[in-house]
Amino acid sequence: MVMAWAALKAGNLARGRACLLWTTVLATAFLVVKFLEYRAHIVIGDVPSRDNFFATYYTLTGLHGLHVFGGIVMMTTLSLPALAPSLNAWATTSTLRPVTGTPLTENRPSLLTATMISLG
Repeated sequence: MVMAWAALKAGNLARGRACLLWTTVLATAFLVVKFLEYRAHIVIGDVPSRDNFFATYYTLTGLHGLHVFGGIVMMTTLSLPALAPSLNAWATTSTLRPVTGTPLTENRPSLLTATMISLG
């Protein structure tokens, strides 16, 4: 993800696309592996109610899985206009524009507002 950001910031669209694609592929592979791992644990009785270890394990890895899934959704949604030329009309008519030339600290109120709106 960081490599994709750096490539896109440098104007290297091809490398940025490739890095986003690989990030999405690897994130999907992680979720598939976690699903198979969960299934194997559940079959042999390693469920959250068994003990504190498995309760903590499922909680932490489950939350991480939600984070990864959310990232996949966001990367896919935000990458479609760049990856599919037929969607470029949507990208140019969108009211959302990237913030450029300002440090992240100046954008915290807008990031906080977006987070609160998405949670609420």
